Amino acid sequence: MDSPKRIENSTGQVVEYLKSHPDFFREYPSLLRELSIPHEVGAGVASLIERQVTMLRSHCTQLQQELDLRKTRAGLQRTMLQNLQNAMLRLLRCNTAGEIYASALKSIKRDYDVDEFRIFIFSDEVASQVVDGVKFLARTAKLKYLFIELLSRSKPLCGSLQDEHIRMLFQAAGGHVNSTLIIPLRHARWEGLVALGSHERGRYSRGLEMEMLQHLFVVLGIRLDQIITQPTA
Repeated sequence: MDSPKRIENSTGQVVEYLKSHPDFFREYPSLLRELSIPHEVGAGVASLIERQVTMLRSHCTQLQQELDLRKTRAGLQRTMLQNLQNAMLRLLRCNTAGEIYASALKSIKRDYDVDEFRIFIFSDEVASQVVDGVKFLARTAKLKYLFIELLSRSKPLCGSLQDEHIRMLFQAAGGHVNSTLIIPLRHARWEGLVALGSHERGRYSRGLEMEMLQHLFVVLGIRLDQIITQPTA
């Protein structure tokens, strides 16, 4: 059995050796798993190491949450894009204005929570009439002049409209439709408006959802143009 003096001498030698070899544990990192290195600083006081570990764990948790959120968003966006593609393909297979309206209505109610949906066509080549949800009006119709600036800019308008506009678009009082999205359609022989309304305030805003709706209604307008301008037998 080693004497206390020999142990003390050996400990001193170890200390001196470690002082002269500060990279010892870099070369032998496996020893750290077998050693207990205390870093207490007193009751009720956390050491810098403990504080650092806590901060690192918190940061890792935050990064994981952000990663999970991005994965969720990416999954939702993939689903929305797939739904958009399917909706476009269904529109291209429609053969009448009524079929186009019904197909678009089904898609936007399911994917975009739309409460009100109208399509207006302004043309001098068709009589004023309503065909299965699509309203045909003359180019001189008052509704067109209410949105003449929108038609000239060819950019969507989102936000709350005046009661007069809401009544003409949806035949509803202002309290019934609290947010709107109006998308213009422009073609060689006619112009048009797609009007979406929601009971929810602030429902529509610019972003990915807006872009998807615009793409959908571009295809809708192209198919409507093919049907409206095709020669009658």
